[in-house]
Amino acid sequence: MTLTEIAKKALNVASGDQVEVVVSKTEQALTRFANSYIHQNVKQTDGNVRIRVIRDGKVGVAVTNSFDEDAVANCAKKACELSDLAVKDTVDFKLPSKSEYRSIPKYDEDTAKLNPTDRANAVKKMIDVAKPDSLVVAGAVSNELHTFAVLNSNGVEYEMSGANAQMKVTAMSDDSSGQADMAMPRFADIDPVTLAKDACGRALMGRKPIEIKPDEYEVVLLPYAVAELVRYSAYTGIPAQSANEGRSWLQVNMGKQVYSDLITLIDDPFNPLLVQMPADFEGYPKQPLTIVENGIAKSLVFDSYYSAKMSKPNTGHATTGWGAFPMHLTMKPGTKTVDEMISNVKKGILVSRFWYTNIMNPMKVQFTTMTRDGLFLIEDGKITNGLKNMRVTDDVLRVFSGAISLGNKVRNTDGIVVPAMHCKGLIFSGNTK
Repeated sequence: MTLTEIAKKALNVASGDQVEVVVSKTEQALTRFANSYIHQNVKQTDGNVRIRVIRDGKVGVAVTNSFDEDAVANCAKKACELSDLAVKDTVDFKLPSKSEYRSIPKYDEDTAKLNPTDRANAVKKMIDVAKPDSLVVAGAVSNELHTFAVLNSNGVEYEMSGANAQMKVTAMSDDSSGQADMAMPRFADIDPVTLAKDACGRALMGRKPIEIKPDEYEVVLLPYAVAELVRYSAYTGIPAQSANEGRSWLQVNMGKQVYSDLITLIDDPFNPLLVQMPADFEGYPKQPLTIVENGIAKSLVFDSYYSAKMSKPNTGHATTGWGAFPMHLTMKPGTKTVDEMISNVKKGILVSRFWYTNIMNPMKVQFTTMTRDGLFLIEDGKITNGLKNMRVTDDVLRVFSGAISLGNKVRNTDGIVVPAMHCKGLIFSGNTK
């Protein structure tokens, strides 16, 4: 049976004022390597059926990971039972009605069908790049095919599939490391040799790192670091639920300048660098939505529930049980190359990426994190030394408000598309031991 056929069977069993069925299936495969050899190759197929029943203002949700007809029917009955037991919600919200959806290109079948040999060949190319410099590499090559269908009693009937591939590589010497990664809807668009050269280049530049005192420094952030800060900004303040609960930095600054006027952040479901989605997981049509325009806070993201609760238009950002969330964040590029950014720094630091990031104050997106896989001292417009990793404690609004220039190229890093960024200052609060 197709996912739509499974959803129809559930819809026929469940009863209520409104009924929604979302059926999803994911096929994932991964080849992992460390110490310059492959040590793991795995593949899994998983899926679930999520049924939401709304009647008399009460909502019941049940989920099963079995596509068996009896299991789906029992799940539908359970959702009905749970709706009877639920407390009546004060929000009278309506699920989406039947709509027209923008057409998108079919997913890349070669990416979906990638086999262990294909992934191993990519790994070999990365290992071969590292060998001449006696560097060891570790990382992973993965691909997936995700399909979901959403049907509801208001006439929505929609099914889509999307493929994606990702490659990550970390190159290591005795006292340094460098990492590069890329995700794309087409595996053929990721060049393992280019990635490996990128990672190895930073590992070689970072040898014999020195220590400098913690302070505020002018910085050039590579896309990996920028994406990390955008990601945590999204978690803390862009969903409507965070605004409704009084914890959204975006809501309290709506219409105000929150970033440099160089920065425009859009949630673009039709960005070709990402898996395109014409509809959200409620079947509501998606459109590009500007979150921040020229540094000014413009919009939260909504699903049907919070659209009704906060009397705002639905923006088509429903997920499966996690509220509204921006899944296609894209920052518009600027005009500078990374080398040009570096050349404009008298004294500062190049940051490759962050890890172990934690939020301390969501209203400012105040965070603490560590640098990793390439930290470099910039003096008189040139990289002069690798640096020992440092702790960073700052807030995203302050850092992004100080953007001096943006890179002229964007990169898909774990599903967020951003350029590099040159900023006036980033607070380095401690040294590593």
